Amino acid sequence: MKSIAEMYRDGNGVVKDSKLALELFEKAADAGNTDAMCRLAEMYRDGNSVVEDGKRAAFWYENAADAGNTHAMLNIAEMYSEGNGVVKDDKRAAFWYEKAADAGDTDAMLIIALIYHHGNCIVKDYKRAAFWYEKAADVGNTYAMKALGDMYRNGKEIPQDYKHAMKWYVKATENGDSGSMQKLGEMYIKGEGVAVDYDKSREWFQKAADAGNLFVIEELGFLPRTEE
Repeated sequence: MKSIAEMYRDGNGVVKDSKLALELFEKAADAGNTDAMCRLAEMYRDGNSVVEDGKRAAFWYENAADAGNTHAMLNIAEMYSEGNGVVKDDKRAAFWYEKAADAGDTDAMLIIALIYHHGNCIVKDYKRAAFWYEKAADVGNTYAMKALGDMYRNGKEIPQDYKHAMKWYVKATENGDSGSMQKLGEMYIKGEGVAVDYDKSREWFQKAADAGNLFVIEELGFLPRTEE
Protein backbone atom coordinates (compact mmCIF):
# COMPACT_ATOMS: atom_id res chain seq x y z
CA MET A 1 0.00 0.00 0.00
CA LYS A 2 2.88 2.38 0.83
CA SER A 3 4.42 1.77 -2.60
CA ILE A 4 1.14 2.53 -4.32
CA ALA A 5 0.77 5.68 -2.21
CA GLU A 6 4.23 6.81 -3.37
CA MET A 7 3.21 6.24 -7.00
CA TYR A 8 0.17 8.50 -6.60
CA ARG A 9 2.16 11.09 -4.62
CA ASP A 10 4.85 11.31 -7.31
CA GLY A 11 2.70 10.62 -10.38
CA ASN A 12 4.92 7.67 -11.22
CA GLY A 13 3.04 5.51 -13.74
CA VAL A 14 -0.31 6.93 -12.67
CA VAL A 15 -2.01 10.31 -12.69
CA LYS A 16 -0.69 12.25 -9.71
CA ASP A 17 -3.27 12.33 -6.92
CA SER A 18 -2.03 13.83 -3.66
CA LYS A 19 -5.33 13.30 -1.87
CA LEU A 20 -5.40 9.59 -2.71
CA ALA A 21 -1.72 9.29 -1.81
CA LEU A 22 -2.42 10.78 1.61
CA GLU A 23 -5.32 8.39 2.19
CA LEU A 24 -3.20 5.39 1.23
CA PHE A 25 -0.29 6.49 3.41
CA GLU A 26 -2.68 6.92 6.34
CA LYS A 27 -4.14 3.44 5.81
CA ALA A 28 -0.66 1.93 5.69
CA ALA A 29 0.37 3.92 8.76
CA ASP A 30 -2.75 2.86 10.66
CA ALA A 31 -1.83 -0.72 9.80
CA GLY A 32 1.54 -0.24 11.51
CA ASN A 33 3.84 0.50 8.57
CA THR A 34 6.51 2.78 10.06
CA ASP A 35 7.86 3.86 6.67
CA ALA A 36 4.37 5.11 5.80
CA MET A 37 4.27 6.96 9.12
CA CYS A 38 7.52 8.67 8.19
CA ARG A 39 6.23 9.57 4.73
CA LEU A 40 3.16 11.14 6.32
CA ALA A 41 5.31 13.00 8.82
CA GLU A 42 7.50 14.36 6.00
CA MET A 43 4.47 15.48 4.01
CA TYR A 44 3.01 17.36 6.99
CA ARG A 45 6.39 18.76 8.07
CA ASP A 46 7.29 20.09 4.61
CA GLY A 47 3.79 20.98 3.43
CA ASN A 48 4.25 18.58 0.53
CA SER A 49 0.84 18.11 -1.13
CA VAL A 50 -0.87 18.94 2.18
CA VAL A 51 -1.18 21.98 4.42
CA GLU A 52 1.95 22.19 6.57
CA ASP A 53 1.17 20.86 10.04
CA GLY A 54 4.03 20.44 12.51
CA LYS A 55 1.81 18.78 15.12
CA ARG A 56 0.69 16.07 12.68
CA ALA A 57 4.30 15.59 11.57
CA ALA A 58 5.44 15.14 15.17
CA PHE A 59 2.54 12.77 15.86
CA TRP A 60 3.53 10.43 13.05
CA TYR A 61 7.27 10.66 13.69
CA GLU A 62 6.80 9.81 17.35
CA ASN A 63 4.49 6.92 16.50
CA ALA A 64 7.07 5.55 14.08
CA ALA A 65 9.84 6.12 16.64
CA ASP A 66 7.86 4.27 19.31
CA ALA A 67 7.58 1.39 16.85
CA GLY A 68 11.38 1.28 16.42
CA ASN A 69 11.99 3.34 13.26
CA THR A 70 15.46 4.89 13.62
CA HIS A 71 14.88 7.58 10.99
CA ALA A 72 11.83 8.72 12.93
CA MET A 73 13.76 8.76 16.22
CA LEU A 74 16.29 11.18 14.80
CA ASN A 75 13.60 13.41 13.29
CA ILE A 76 11.40 13.59 16.39
CA ALA A 77 14.53 14.34 18.43
CA GLU A 78 15.24 17.30 16.13
CA MET A 79 11.65 18.49 16.44
CA TYR A 80 11.82 18.44 20.25
CA SER A 81 15.19 20.17 20.13
CA GLU A 82 13.84 22.96 17.90
CA GLY A 83 10.31 23.14 19.30
CA ASN A 84 8.93 22.41 15.84
CA GLY A 85 5.38 21.06 16.03
CA VAL A 86 5.86 20.25 19.73
CA VAL A 87 6.73 22.16 22.87
CA LYS A 88 10.51 22.48 22.97
CA ASP A 89 11.82 19.77 25.29
CA ASP A 90 15.57 19.25 25.36
CA LYS A 91 15.36 16.24 27.68
CA ARG A 92 12.91 14.54 25.35
CA ALA A 93 15.20 15.37 22.45
CA ALA A 94 18.14 13.80 24.27
CA PHE A 95 16.03 10.72 24.99
CA TRP A 96 15.28 10.18 21.31
CA TYR A 97 18.84 10.98 20.19
CA GLU A 98 20.13 8.29 22.51
CA LYS A 99 17.46 5.86 21.33
CA ALA A 100 18.56 6.50 17.73
CA ALA A 101 22.19 6.07 18.73
CA ASP A 102 21.36 2.78 20.45
CA ALA A 103 19.68 1.71 17.21
CA GLY A 104 22.88 2.40 15.28
CA ASP A 105 22.39 5.89 13.84
CA THR A 106 25.90 7.33 13.52
CA ASP A 107 24.79 10.99 13.47
CA ALA A 108 22.87 10.45 16.69
CA MET A 109 25.95 8.89 18.32
CA LEU A 110 27.91 12.11 17.90
CA ILE A 111 24.99 14.33 18.88
CA ILE A 112 24.31 12.47 22.14
CA ALA A 113 28.05 12.42 22.91
CA LEU A 114 28.12 16.22 22.57
CA ILE A 115 25.01 16.54 24.74
CA TYR A 116 26.57 14.49 27.55
CA HIS A 117 29.94 16.21 27.14
CA HIS A 118 28.70 19.79 27.30
CA GLY A 119 25.62 19.29 29.47
CA ASN A 120 23.24 20.59 26.83
CA CYS A 121 19.82 20.02 28.43
CA ILE A 122 20.96 17.18 30.69
CA VAL A 123 23.53 16.77 33.47
CA LYS A 124 27.06 16.39 32.13
CA ASP A 125 28.24 12.80 32.07
CA TYR A 126 31.79 12.50 30.78
CA LYS A 127 31.80 8.72 30.97
CA ARG A 128 28.71 8.53 28.74
CA ALA A 129 30.19 11.20 26.46
CA ALA A 130 33.37 9.15 26.01
CA PHE A 131 31.29 6.01 25.43
CA TRP A 132 29.33 7.62 22.60
CA TYR A 133 32.35 9.39 21.15
CA GLU A 134 34.03 6.01 20.91
CA LYS A 135 30.99 4.46 19.25
CA ALA A 136 30.98 7.28 16.69
CA ALA A 137 34.75 7.08 16.26
CA ASP A 138 34.55 3.34 15.64
CA VAL A 139 32.36 3.99 12.61
CA GLY A 140 34.72 6.63 11.26
CA ASN A 141 33.65 9.97 12.71
CA THR A 142 36.75 12.17 12.73
CA TYR A 143 35.39 14.77 15.15
CA ALA A 144 34.69 12.01 17.69
CA MET A 145 38.22 10.63 17.28
CA LYS A 146 39.77 14.02 18.05
CA ALA A 147 37.36 14.63 20.95
CA LEU A 148 38.38 11.30 22.49
CA GLY A 149 42.03 12.16 22.00
CA ASP A 150 41.48 15.47 23.82
CA MET A 151 39.61 13.83 26.71
CA TYR A 152 42.27 11.17 27.24
CA ARG A 153 45.10 13.67 26.89
CA ASN A 154 43.69 16.30 29.24
CA GLY A 155 42.62 13.85 31.92
CA LYS A 156 40.17 16.36 33.38
CA GLU A 157 36.98 14.54 32.48
CA ILE A 158 38.10 10.90 32.29
CA PRO A 159 41.31 9.25 33.56
CA GLN A 160 44.35 10.51 31.67
CA ASP A 161 45.73 8.01 29.20
CA TYR A 162 48.31 9.29 26.72
CA LYS A 163 48.42 5.96 24.89
CA HIS A 164 44.72 6.15 24.12
CA ALA A 165 45.00 9.85 23.29
CA MET A 166 47.69 9.16 20.74
CA LYS A 167 45.74 6.22 19.31
CA TRP A 168 42.71 8.39 18.57
CA TYR A 169 44.71 11.34 17.30
CA VAL A 170 46.52 9.06 14.86
CA LYS A 171 43.21 7.65 13.64
CA ALA A 172 41.90 11.18 13.12
CA THR A 173 45.02 12.10 11.12
CA GLU A 174 44.34 9.15 8.85
CA ASN A 175 41.15 11.00 7.94
CA GLY A 176 43.13 14.17 7.28
CA ASP A 177 42.44 16.04 10.52
CA SER A 178 45.12 18.72 10.81
CA GLY A 179 44.18 19.59 14.39
CA SER A 180 45.10 16.08 15.49
CA MET A 181 48.38 16.34 13.60
CA GLN A 182 49.14 19.44 15.65
CA LYS A 183 48.20 17.67 18.90
CA LEU A 184 50.58 14.83 18.10
CA GLY A 185 53.35 17.34 17.45
CA GLU A 186 52.69 18.89 20.86
CA MET A 187 52.79 15.49 22.58
CA TYR A 188 56.23 14.77 21.11
CA ILE A 189 57.52 18.17 22.29
CA LYS A 190 56.26 17.61 25.83
CA GLY A 191 57.02 13.90 26.05
CA GLU A 192 53.43 13.01 26.82
CA GLY A 193 53.40 9.22 26.83
CA VAL A 194 56.41 9.17 24.50
CA ALA A 195 60.07 10.21 24.63
CA VAL A 196 60.65 13.86 23.70
CA ASP A 197 61.37 13.83 19.98
CA TYR A 198 61.67 17.17 18.17
CA ASP A 199 62.07 15.51 14.79
CA LYS A 200 58.77 13.64 15.24
CA SER A 201 57.17 16.82 16.46
CA ARG A 202 58.42 18.72 13.42
CA GLU A 203 57.14 15.95 11.17
CA TRP A 204 53.62 16.22 12.59
CA PHE A 205 53.62 20.01 12.60
CA GLN A 206 54.73 20.02 8.98
CA LYS A 207 51.95 17.61 8.05
CA ALA A 208 49.47 19.89 9.83
CA ALA A 209 50.83 22.94 7.99
CA ASP A 210 50.68 21.12 4.65
CA ALA A 211 47.05 20.28 5.42
CA GLY A 212 46.28 23.97 5.87
CA ASN A 213 46.71 24.41 9.64
CA LEU A 214 48.26 27.87 10.00
CA PHE A 215 48.50 27.71 13.80
CA VAL A 216 51.54 25.44 13.66
CA ILE A 217 53.71 27.74 11.53
CA GLU A 218 55.06 29.65 14.52
CA GLU A 219 55.64 26.46 16.50
CA LEU A 220 57.65 25.04 13.61
CA GLY A 221 59.93 28.06 13.66
CA PHE A 222 60.75 27.71 17.35
CA LEU A 223 61.43 23.98 17.33
CA PRO A 224 65.09 23.13 18.12
CA ARG A 225 66.76 20.88 15.60
CA THR A 226 68.29 17.58 16.63
CA GLU A 227 72.02 17.65 16.10
CA GLU A 228 73.17 15.47 13.23
